[in-house]
Amino acid sequence: MRMVAGALAGIFCVALAAGQVTTIIIKAGSPQDLALQQISGEADAGKRIELYKDFVQKFASDPDATAYGEWQIAQTLAAQNQSAESLEWGDKALALEPHNLEIICTQAGNAQQLKQNAKVFEYAMAGGAAYGGIGRDPKPANVSDLQYEMANAEERRVNQPSNEYLQALAYNVIAAEPDARKRMSYIQKFNDAFPDSKYQDQVSEFAILTLQSLQDTSNAIAYGEAVLYQNPKNLPTLVLMAHAYAQSGKAGDWQKGINYAQQALAVAKADDPAADTSRKLSAGFAYGAMGSALIKQKREAAAVPELRHGISLLKENRAAAAPLQFELGRAYAILRRYEEAKPVLTEAASVPGPAQAAARDLLNKIVEARH
Repeated sequence: MRMVAGALAGIFCVALAAGQVTTIIIKAGSPQDLALQQISGEADAGKRIELYKDFVQKFASDPDATAYGEWQIAQTLAAQNQSAESLEWGDKALALEPHNLEIICTQAGNAQQLKQNAKVFEYAMAGGAAYGGIGRDPKPANVSDLQYEMANAEERRVNQPSNEYLQALAYNVIAAEPDARKRMSYIQKFNDAFPDSKYQDQVSEFAILTLQSLQDTSNAIAYGEAVLYQNPKNLPTLVLMAHAYAQSGKAGDWQKGINYAQQALAVAKADDPAADTSRKLSAGFAYGAMGSALIKQKREAAAVPELRHGISLLKENRAAAAPLQFELGRAYAILRRYEEAKPVLTEAASVPGPAQAAARDLLNKIVEARH
């Protein structure tokens, strides 16, 4: 907890006036400060908690002192692995200091220890709103534009680690949430609270997959379009859009799927020797979407080299390659290239997953027809 005392308090208040993040201020040499110094000298955690409780009662008319005492009780209890009680005291401090990122981070950490993901997310959103509020208050009349901007920049710098910590916690909650509708609600709130998050690519991917799982293809596509408007080179979203359009039942969408796949391939540069596993995986999926769309357009011959290229990129991941092998086998079968179809369908049929049953069925039909 940052406490500002004495002459520093006046300087720091300029920064506070410029944003929504707050810091507790206890004046040096004040009765509150002297009492806290005495409490800090107590080594026994249980006795220290009782002293802080007395402190909170004694200075109940001072919101900063009260919040600080309650926060210290929460911290001490957390150190004693009493997370539930710590959370209660922390919430009391937070009620007085709702924009204090240090208290918010403490609460989020306690909620995580208790595996209360909904609470973790709630605290993270409160922190994101506080951090996002920096610089949104009207500039005080007695502060110059330069002072105002410098104060905002310093406040963002000081609080950036807390903001990133809360982003990580919120993202983990999204990733762990099994209920699709609740996950989508979390995603929407995350995007509002952390518009420039380093997790935006992953969150966008979760959003589109979630909407697809809800069979909400139109909203999945709309969401993807909005993401790509902000970041046209968002590789996971380009790949997901390619698949969404390639799997559409509308003939007009298939070319869109091909176009998105081509854009994804241009971003991935998977044939570059420096390409990492993630880029190769994305490119492999993009080739799969392109091949599927080409087959739907009855351009099986054009689909073959695209699918083969995708399979080569996914050769280290049998589960990922299997759907492409099925599509390749299907293209070969339509082209009556049965001997080429059999080995790829045999491989696809040997891998548990969504393509296994279809690959096995098509393989059996080819074998029966050839005998």
